[in-house]
Amino acid sequence: MSIGEGIFYGLVFLGTIYLYIQTKDRWNWKKIVFRLIGAIIGLVLIAVLVDYITDNFAINSFKDNHKPKIITGINGIELGEKLSDVIFKTGAIKDKKQADRYNFSSDENKTFFIDIHTKLVNRIGYWCTQDEINYPNSYKSLQLNGVKCGETEFTINLNYGKENIRVLCRKKKESANEPEPEMVRRYDAVEFGVSYLLVTNKVYGMYVYYPSDLKKFSTESWIECSN
Repeated sequence: MSIGEGIFYGLVFLGTIYLYIQTKDRWNWKKIVFRLIGAIIGLVLIAVLVDYITDNFAINSFKDNHKPKIITGINGIELGEKLSDVIFKTGAIKDKKQADRYNFSSDENKTFFIDIHTKLVNRIGYWCTQDEINYPNSYKSLQLNGVKCGETEFTINLNYGKENIRVLCRKKKESANEPEPEMVRRYDAVEFGVSYLLVTNKVYGMYVYYPSDLKKFSTESWIECSN
């Protein structure tokens, strides 16, 4: 409290005492005090109620704005796009090992997969750079429903709800250069068509699927994690 404020409050107090002395025989001070206390209590209750309503509105708005959504495309590609259109837009080239996989010629971290028969995109992937993994807060990397490169299972479970995540463990390596199976897991938000690949509990890659395809995902390399 400053000196000026102290003088002000002191004068208010002394003024109140003076007013009471001058009017105590003419005014019903007991009624005045009760009304004043009631008004103060009422104002406090109104302030608390307004604050409660405002806080809840802000919290609910935040939750609504950050609710997970079905992702239909990343990297400038949409699920269901024609292969010819994607190649025209991105210059993607066919992978040498996987017949259904195409990689961006200008960015090796971006990839997509097609249905061999229909030639339509049915899965899109993004591989994080090492800097994005090591410094997740320093890079504006791709985010899928608030989860970006380098983040952990904690963020995934927080954003989607642990009960909405299917966790798959690596059963075996697919190549000699891959990390040990125990270090790798998939976190699938099946309802939203999003899959995260985690290595030593850090997001290394993300995939977008049709939710129905992700639900049916099955391969010899992955199994449901046991407790």
